[in-house]
Amino acid sequence: MNGKKWVKIWFFIVITIIPFIVVLNFFIDPLWFFTHSHRLNTLQVDFDERLQKSIKLKYSQDLNNIDTLLMGSSRTTYYDQNKFGNLRVFNFAFSSAYPAEYKDYINYAKSLKKGEFSNVILGLDFYGCGKNKEKNEKPDYLLDLKRDWSYILSHYTSLDATRYSLTNIFRSIANRAGGRSYDRNNVVIADRQNVKKVEKRAFSRSRTYWKNLEYNENYSKILKELKIQNPRSNFIVYTTPLSQPFLKVLYGDKKLKEYYLRWIKDMVTVFGKIYFFTLPSKLSENYAIYSKDGDHYYPDATQNISNIIAGRQNIKGFGVVITSDNIDQFLVNLEDQVKNYDLNHTLK
Repeated sequence: MNGKKWVKIWFFIVITIIPFIVVLNFFIDPLWFFTHSHRLNTLQVDFDERLQKSIKLKYSQDLNNIDTLLMGSSRTTYYDQNKFGNLRVFNFAFSSAYPAEYKDYINYAKSLKKGEFSNVILGLDFYGCGKNKEKNEKPDYLLDLKRDWSYILSHYTSLDATRYSLTNIFRSIANRAGGRSYDRNNVVIADRQNVKKVEKRAFSRSRTYWKNLEYNENYSKILKELKIQNPRSNFIVYTTPLSQPFLKVLYGDKKLKEYYLRWIKDMVTVFGKIYFFTLPSKLSENYAIYSKDGDHYYPDATQNISNIIAGRQNIKGFGVVITSDNIDQFLVNLEDQVKNYDLNHTLK
């Protein structure tokens, strides 16, 4: 076969396949540029929530109807943004998030809204008080997002986007979330895990999760900066629940317990009031039913916390409200009860 025929073949392949890839990616929309929904994109893979949710805020979310940002890690992604009572929430949580990152993402959302949000809900995890590799520069896509077709095309001519589109099609047809997926309205759908597997996974994870944890001396400062930079926003702070295996490790390790108590003090000192769920409770006891691995809780379990924050449910049995007025007594009671933590015991 001579060179001209090869050129013709490759030219035919290019003009045939590239348009197909673009049409497929536009139709499935794995990066959330658009709002269309259909049978083949009902379940969306969460390959980069930082990027996907930033794009959604810029291109396909009406911020006039949003008065509250919800920030947190992957644990908070499981919270349904529509379950916070009268608050109109956008769930901007993403995997492996640290509080030091929230400033840039809140500022990004504010720049799109052209003003502050009435409320910022923070879902804080115990691991978030640890040292991490804090980035001093803003993520590239918070600077590069552009409202033009060339930007969209640059993403939707890629093979990576095509791979995610095919995954979304498979998940949508099979109606399986692959562990965790999103619907087209930024709400997580999670597959239920076998109870025995959850117990085994929670036990294993709890033994290694905080192995190298060191307290971040800037933790309190990071939280204060969030308040300073958002003076007109009401901060609603809650902590994410942990299962009995995690709590047993936490309470049985002297250093971790010291960090835990310091973490509580720092949060209350900065915010004055927190909804505290990182303690023995109905959620920690029944973790094999309510969670997938001992610290990521299913949406039906997290709805209890959403209801409590919204004032629709009593906190008793799930957690406690800690304020500047009651923290000293709470810490005395807590330390007394965790000295000999019994797996079948819950805090009163």
